[in-house]
Amino acid sequence: MAHVQQAARAGVETPGTASRLPDGPWGRLAALPVAVAAAAAALGLGVDSPWGLAIAAWLLLTVALSSRLTASAAAGASVLVVLVPALVAVRTGPATGLPPRETATTCWAVLALVLAVVCVLGRHRWARPSAATAARVLTVSLPGLVGVASVGVVLLSPGSALTAWAMRNDSANNVMFVRFLLEDGGVDPSVHPNPAYLLQGLVSLGLTAPASVSQTLDAYALLWIGITIAAAVSLAAVVASSVRRPGPAALGAVLVGCFTYSWFVVGFSMTYGFANVPLALLLLACSLLVARGTPSTAVLRTAVLVAGTVLLLATWAPLAVVPAALGLVALLGGGPRGLVARLVAVPVHSVVLGASLAAALAYAAVVVLPDLRTDGGNLSQGGAFPDLSPWPYVVLSVLALALATTAALRQRGRRERRGADQLVVRAVATVVAGGVAMAGLVALAAAGSSPVWGYYPQKLSWILAIVTVALVASLSLDATGPLTWRVAAPVVTALVVVGAVTTVVDGPGIRGYVPALKVARGIEPGAEEDARAVLRLADDPRPTLVWLLDSTAFDDLANSWLVASEATSVDDPIRAYAGTIEHDPEQVCAALRRLGQDAVVVTGADNVPAVIAATCPAQGSQVVVGSVASVAGGDVGPSDAP
Repeated sequence: MAHVQQAARAGVETPGTASRLPDGPWGRLAALPVAVAAAAAALGLGVDSPWGLAIAAWLLLTVALSSRLTASAAAGASVLVVLVPALVAVRTGPATGLPPRETATTCWAVLALVLAVVCVLGRHRWARPSAATAARVLTVSLPGLVGVASVGVVLLSPGSALTAWAMRNDSANNVMFVRFLLEDGGVDPSVHPNPAYLLQGLVSLGLTAPASVSQTLDAYALLWIGITIAAAVSLAAVVASSVRRPGPAALGAVLVGCFTYSWFVVGFSMTYGFANVPLALLLLACSLLVARGTPSTAVLRTAVLVAGTVLLLATWAPLAVVPAALGLVALLGGGPRGLVARLVAVPVHSVVLGASLAAALAYAAVVVLPDLRTDGGNLSQGGAFPDLSPWPYVVLSVLALALATTAALRQRGRRERRGADQLVVRAVATVVAGGVAMAGLVALAAAGSSPVWGYYPQKLSWILAIVTVALVASLSLDATGPLTWRVAAPVVTALVVVGAVTTVVDGPGIRGYVPALKVARGIEPGAEEDARAVLRLADDPRPTLVWLLDSTAFDDLANSWLVASEATSVDDPIRAYAGTIEHDPEQVCAALRRLGQDAVVVTGADNVPAVIAATCPAQGSQVVVGSVASVAGGDVGPSDAP
């Protein structure tokens, strides 16, 4: 008991001891989280969004789980559990005939109501967070406030790229997949196969069919921003919950959380349209939070990590090995004999563990294996990604293993350092699991036709490097021993991290490191006007192409969105014309024939109507002459065609 009270005074989250922390039970204050949850639910319903109910369920589940887990683990576990109804609703919608939005909303509402009753009834049994825990929660919240402030700066800055930032590269495909999900009532693999559907599925839950391209993009961008901020807070929580000394813990949490807003994280994600990466980071960070705890909660935490594995399979499958490895470590943390003893002594543990594993195996058999048979070959193919060096990932992984080894040697025989032991094990498990996934992707690439260090290995190395930054920060700031080592470890780590992640930036100056500033200054001249023009064309009910309307870059951007808004499948031949028609009227006419008789061409060249009429006279497509400015301003567009 003495060591628990000492840990509480020092600000260390001690797993499994929430009911004995010195601040006493919730009592009448149990109404506070219930009231906040009710306000979130009401706000969501007021703006016709299901996310208010999801937040309410998350908050109340965090309070409930805090009776068994640390505050950080409870919050991370709640994120994973609350996302499960969304995954199930989106994935089973076409098979069951149940609309995903209504299904997920109902699940969240029922969960929130049940948990509200549980929280009130258990108010005298559960402990309030200690003052030290509350202080760390406030520290972890700071990166979230930085993210909200960054959004405010962008909104208030004249000439900012409010829309253009979310319209690059893969974003057109993501919005297309959201449309497919709305049309199909969820994921229908027989019509529109999509193995990495969770991000698009979450976006679809905030929409009702039919939704215009502009409406879908707005929902997509808002969710992207929200998940990015949540990922920053979660990565900060990984550090705050792992480092014992309050000062270093606070410093590391703020730095790692704000690192999420750097070019290395948000910049790559924004430039290449990788909106699922912040979601993957959120799930990975929550898995690391859940992995920390005592053997008495191993079964509960393993069940949650199984859910995290399934969620990552639906987000970006190669990353699913990380929560799977963490779940195995959590389950066997007390030794095989201890696990068997707990399963025998508490039969409900056997039921929970068996049910979670059975659900995961069923998902693998029904969803993952068929997806691998149909789309598994894509893992050996290339894609649009910068030529990212493997060295950031390699250097950070080696540093994490070195720090973990040093920590393990220094704490040999010290039983009181259970938390430090767990940090070492979690770091090693994450690095090793990531290395296994990397080896698998490299082997697949070597067996295929793409370069060995191609799209999938590069993207995996990038995501793992981001997570490893949080791990090396935790290991270095939690270092023990002589003062020289306690100072040298974080200093050397900081220098290595800065050197690794600043090797690739978006040009000189601070805007090359902080994407929010670049967005606030418009990204590039005319970017927002271009985006408005593209959206106005895409929202027109008639199929549209642009040809020689502006620069080649603009025409390619516009056509990538226009053909994506008309494509009926990922393999629709019309998608091939997004960037191939610049100087070839035959290509233009071929694309128009696929789009149909009511297709419209918008151009900036006066001679294009005659060229189209001469090249494909039977098509009879309408041609509108204008400019980007006139289209963006609503003066010219397909609706103005005679």
